[in-house]
Amino acid sequence: MDHRLSLPSPCLPAEICDYILDYLWDDHKTLQVCSLVTREWLPETRRHLFHFVRIISNERRVAFEDVISHSGGAVALGVRVLDLWERNTIPVSLPQMLASLGRLEKLTLRVYVLDDCSSSAETIAWPVLPMVKTLHVKISVVNDIASLQRFICACPSLSSLNIQI
Repeated sequence: MDHRLSLPSPCLPAEICDYILDYLWDDHKTLQVCSLVTREWLPETRRHLFHFVRIISNERRVAFEDVISHSGGAVALGVRVLDLWERNTIPVSLPQMLASLGRLEKLTLRVYVLDDCSSSAETIAWPVLPMVKTLHVKISVVNDIASLQRFICACPSLSSLNIQI
Protein backbone atom coordinates (compact mmCIF):
# COMPACT_ATOMS: atom_id res chain seq x y z
CA MET A 1 0.00 0.00 0.00
CA ASP A 2 1.33 3.40 -0.97
CA HIS A 3 1.27 5.86 1.95
CA ARG A 4 2.64 8.86 0.07
CA LEU A 5 0.55 11.97 0.30
CA SER A 6 -1.07 12.76 -3.00
CA LEU A 7 -0.72 16.50 -3.64
CA PRO A 8 -2.16 18.35 -6.59
CA SER A 9 0.44 19.51 -9.07
CA PRO A 10 1.26 23.20 -8.72
CA CYS A 11 -0.54 25.45 -11.14
CA LEU A 12 0.18 29.08 -11.94
CA PRO A 13 -2.75 31.46 -12.31
CA ALA A 14 -3.71 32.12 -15.93
CA GLU A 15 -2.77 35.81 -15.59
CA ILE A 16 0.81 34.89 -14.63
CA CYS A 17 1.08 32.53 -17.59
CA ASP A 18 -0.21 35.31 -19.88
CA TYR A 19 2.44 37.70 -18.52
CA ILE A 20 5.15 35.13 -19.18
CA LEU A 21 3.92 34.48 -22.72
CA ASP A 22 3.60 38.24 -23.35
CA TYR A 23 7.23 38.62 -22.32
CA LEU A 24 8.18 36.12 -25.04
CA TRP A 25 6.34 38.05 -27.79
CA ASP A 26 9.43 38.27 -30.04
CA ASP A 27 10.90 34.81 -29.36
CA HIS A 28 9.07 32.71 -31.94
CA LYS A 29 10.95 29.48 -31.28
CA THR A 30 10.09 29.56 -27.59
CA LEU A 31 6.48 30.50 -28.35
CA GLN A 32 6.21 27.53 -30.72
CA VAL A 33 7.38 25.21 -27.94
CA CYS A 34 5.03 26.87 -25.43
CA SER A 35 2.10 26.34 -27.78
CA LEU A 36 2.66 22.59 -27.41
CA VAL A 37 2.75 22.59 -23.59
CA THR A 38 -0.96 22.97 -22.89
CA ARG A 39 -4.11 23.93 -24.75
CA GLU A 40 -4.64 26.85 -22.38
CA TRP A 41 -1.54 28.53 -23.82
CA LEU A 42 -2.49 28.06 -27.45
CA PRO A 43 -4.59 31.24 -27.95
CA GLU A 44 -1.96 33.49 -26.37
CA THR A 45 0.95 31.93 -28.27
CA ARG A 46 -0.97 32.14 -31.55
CA ARG A 47 -1.73 35.79 -30.85
CA HIS A 48 1.99 36.52 -30.69
CA LEU A 49 3.10 34.11 -33.41
CA PHE A 50 0.63 35.35 -36.02
CA HIS A 51 0.26 39.03 -35.08
CA PHE A 52 2.63 40.01 -37.92
CA VAL A 53 2.89 37.87 -41.05
CA ARG A 54 5.24 38.56 -43.96
CA ILE A 55 4.75 36.50 -47.11
CA ILE A 56 7.44 36.98 -49.73
CA SER A 57 6.82 34.16 -52.20
CA ASN A 58 3.99 32.36 -53.92
CA GLU A 59 4.96 29.13 -52.14
CA ARG A 60 4.72 30.76 -48.72
CA ARG A 61 1.38 32.35 -49.58
CA VAL A 62 -0.02 28.96 -50.60
CA ALA A 63 1.35 27.39 -47.40
CA PHE A 64 -0.17 30.19 -45.29
CA GLU A 65 -3.53 29.77 -47.02
CA ASP A 66 -3.33 26.07 -46.14
CA VAL A 67 -2.60 26.86 -42.48
CA ILE A 68 -5.56 29.25 -42.38
CA SER A 69 -7.94 26.73 -43.93
CA HIS A 70 -6.92 23.98 -41.48
CA SER A 71 -6.92 26.04 -38.27
CA GLY A 72 -10.64 26.68 -38.10
CA GLY A 73 -10.14 30.44 -38.19
CA ALA A 74 -7.94 30.54 -35.08
CA VAL A 75 -4.82 31.58 -36.97
CA ALA A 76 -6.61 33.95 -39.35
CA LEU A 77 -8.16 35.90 -36.49
CA GLY A 78 -4.73 36.36 -34.91
CA VAL A 79 -3.27 38.20 -37.90
CA ARG A 80 -3.25 41.97 -37.34
CA VAL A 81 -0.46 43.01 -39.73
CA LEU A 82 0.13 41.46 -43.16
CA ASP A 83 3.03 42.28 -45.48
CA LEU A 84 2.42 40.51 -48.78
CA TRP A 85 4.78 40.43 -51.75
CA GLU A 86 3.55 39.14 -55.11
CA ARG A 87 6.15 39.00 -57.86
CA ASN A 88 3.68 39.07 -60.75
CA THR A 89 -0.06 39.73 -60.67
CA ILE A 90 -2.63 39.34 -57.91
CA PRO A 91 -3.44 35.62 -57.47
CA VAL A 92 -7.07 34.57 -57.75
CA SER A 93 -7.04 33.18 -54.18
CA LEU A 94 -5.89 36.44 -52.55
CA PRO A 95 -9.35 38.01 -51.99
CA GLN A 96 -10.58 34.87 -50.21
CA MET A 97 -7.48 34.81 -48.00
CA LEU A 98 -7.93 38.50 -47.12
CA ALA A 99 -11.62 37.91 -46.34
CA SER A 100 -10.65 35.31 -43.73
CA LEU A 101 -8.40 37.79 -41.89
CA GLY A 102 -11.26 39.40 -39.97
CA ARG A 103 -9.06 41.33 -37.53
CA LEU A 104 -6.47 42.60 -40.00
CA GLU A 105 -5.56 46.21 -39.12
CA LYS A 106 -2.54 46.98 -41.31
CA LEU A 107 -1.97 45.68 -44.83
CA THR A 108 1.03 46.17 -47.10
CA LEU A 109 0.59 44.84 -50.62
CA ARG A 110 3.59 44.83 -52.93
CA VAL A 111 2.78 43.64 -56.42
CA TYR A 112 4.56 44.01 -59.73
CA VAL A 113 1.49 44.31 -61.99
CA LEU A 114 -2.01 45.28 -60.91
CA ASP A 115 -4.37 43.89 -63.51
CA ASP A 116 -8.04 43.40 -62.86
CA CYS A 117 -7.13 39.75 -62.45
CA SER A 118 -4.85 37.07 -63.78
CA SER A 119 -7.30 36.23 -66.54
CA SER A 120 -9.02 39.08 -68.28
CA ALA A 121 -12.43 37.34 -68.24
CA GLU A 122 -13.02 37.96 -64.52
CA THR A 123 -12.83 40.95 -62.21
CA ILE A 124 -11.42 40.74 -58.73
CA ALA A 125 -14.16 40.80 -56.09
CA TRP A 126 -12.32 42.47 -53.21
CA PRO A 127 -13.79 41.58 -49.82
CA VAL A 128 -14.68 44.28 -47.34
CA LEU A 129 -11.82 44.63 -44.86
CA PRO A 130 -13.62 46.44 -42.02
CA MET A 131 -10.73 46.59 -39.53
CA VAL A 132 -7.97 47.77 -41.90
CA LYS A 133 -6.89 51.23 -40.80
CA THR A 134 -3.51 51.41 -42.54
CA LEU A 135 -2.94 50.44 -46.16
CA HIS A 136 0.38 50.54 -48.03
CA VAL A 137 0.24 49.65 -51.72
CA LYS A 138 3.41 49.38 -53.80
CA ILE A 139 2.82 48.62 -57.47
CA SER A 140 5.24 48.77 -60.38
CA VAL A 141 2.66 48.68 -63.20
CA VAL A 142 -1.03 49.61 -62.90
CA ASN A 143 -3.06 48.32 -65.83
CA ASP A 144 -6.46 48.89 -64.23
CA ILE A 145 -6.96 51.91 -61.98
CA ALA A 146 -10.58 50.88 -61.26
CA SER A 147 -9.35 47.71 -59.55
CA LEU A 148 -7.05 49.80 -57.36
CA GLN A 149 -9.99 52.08 -56.47
CA ARG A 150 -12.18 49.09 -55.57
CA PHE A 151 -9.38 47.69 -53.41
CA ILE A 152 -9.00 50.97 -51.50
CA CYS A 153 -12.78 51.33 -51.09
CA ALA A 154 -12.90 47.82 -49.59
CA CYS A 155 -11.27 49.33 -46.48
CA PRO A 156 -14.00 51.57 -44.97
CA SER A 157 -12.09 52.27 -41.72
CA LEU A 158 -8.98 53.48 -43.51
CA SER A 159 -7.17 56.32 -41.74
CA SER A 160 -3.76 56.03 -43.43
CA LEU A 161 -3.11 55.34 -47.11
CA ASN A 162 0.27 55.16 -48.83
CA ILE A 163 0.42 54.39 -52.56
CA GLN A 164 3.69 54.02 -54.43
CA ILE A 165 3.55 53.47 -58.17
